[in-house]
Amino acid sequence: MEDTEDVREITIEPEGLSALLGIPLGARSIVIFAHGSGSGRLSPRNNYVAAELRRAGMATLLLDLLRPEEEAIRQNVFDIPLLASRLNRASEWVHSNVETETLTQGYFGARDRKF
Repeated sequence: MEDTEDVREITIEPEGLSALLGIPLGARSIVIFAHGSGSGRLSPRNNYVAAELRRAGMATLLLDLLRPEEEAIRQNVFDIPLLASRLNRASEWVHSNVETETLTQGYFGARDRKF
């Protein structure tokens, strides 16, 4: 299946989280990218993986779990309750959005550097 590049910027409120949503024709599932500081929605690596998933027929949601001003506070990168609440909010958004409410959800996360 081809990636039609129908990817658009969305904002998940009330947190104001920036995200990229891509839904290929016929998608039955969505992969929510779970990445913290430095590896968010604009990461070339994440966008490559997301494009491959869309080519395979899965929708993708790449989001920044922290707003830019929150990323500036280093301890937020390790604030597991905060990051988990943001993932939960993204999941709720997927369930409440008319385009994505019926899609089965999965998460993708990886880390390639040491802290």
